[in-house]
Order: sequence, then structure tokens, then C-alpha cells
Amino acid sequence: MTMMKTQINILCLSLCSIKCDSMDTRSQISQQEAYDLVVDCLQDHQKINRLADIIQMTFSTLLDIQLTINTLSVVIAAFRLTKSLSVIEYVESFAFFCTVVAQLAFICWKSSDLIYASTDIGKAAYEVDWINGSEKVRSAVKMITIRTQKPLKLTALRGLVMFDLETLVDIMRLSYTCFTVVKSLDT
Repeated sequence: MTMMKTQINILCLSLCSIKCDSMDTRSQISQQEAYDLVVDCLQDHQKINRLADIIQMTFSTLLDIQLTINTLSVVIAAFRLTKSLSVIEYVESFAFFCTVVAQLAFICWKSSDLIYASTDIGKAAYEVDWINGSEKVRSAVKMITIRTQKPLKLTALRGLVMFDLETLVDIMRLSYTCFTVVKSLDT
């Protein structure tokens, strides 16, 4: 995901550097050159989208399993922490709980970072000097902004769960709810 984010940042910088017929003659490029640059950016965006699809297909099953097991692990670790344990067992359980939450947090954080970075492409496309550009340039920039309406994201359970920071909070709420039910059944 870090590689995709880096590619997105490079794409955004490439888009922001396109200037068509501006008042500054040093940075002035022809309409055809501007169009070619925007089309190159459009192709790069398509490659990034394909990479995201490949990563999603490759890791889909793994993410499904990890989401399920980590959610259950949080519940079990929290339940175990409420039992009367020795200091060593308590530290082990607490360390396990923190590790599972950190693992989920990392996935959700990186995925959320990818979502925000992918929305920056549309903002960068808007910063292209498209108003002074030809109809071809405006059309190509419009195509990029339309394609960026759907951000890149990492999902689990066949698209049912999107990994982001809100999902982390939802998982923790669900885990707490399950923990409460298990705790009430235990007493």
C-alpha cells in the first residue's frame, strides 16, 4: 500500500505541474504537450487502479480471515483480562490484546491513508490549468476527476467491510459488545 501511495503522490505532482498557456512564458507548453501529459497521467491512474485491484484480489481471502480472527481474538483477550490471573498471565494477555489491536489498527490506518491519497488525485487534477487548456485537455482532466470519484480502498468479506479508521472503531465496538455478552453468560 505504501508503494501505491507513493505512486499516487507522484501522479499528483505530475498533474499539478501541468500549465497550459499561462502568463509565465518560461513554464508555457503547447496545448498538445499539455494534452499528452494529462493523458500520461490518466494512463498512470489506470495502472494504479489495476494495481489496487490486483492487491485486493491477492489478499482478499487473507484479509477476510484476519478480520474474523482478530475480532474474535480481541474478544477473547478482553475476556481473559477480566479473569483473576497471575501478574505474568495478565501481562501476557494484555500484550496479546495490544498486539491484535495494533495489527488491526495498522491495516485500517494504511488503508485509510490510501483512501485519502486517492482522493487527492481529483484535487490535483482540478489544479491543472484546464481553464486555459484546449477542449481535449479539459476533456482529459474531466475524465481523471470522474475516475477519482471512487477512491481506492481495501475491503474484506467481498466488499462488505472497507478497512479504514472508522472500521477499526466499529470492530472495537463489536468486540466490546461480544465481550459484554460473553461476560454476562459467564456470570
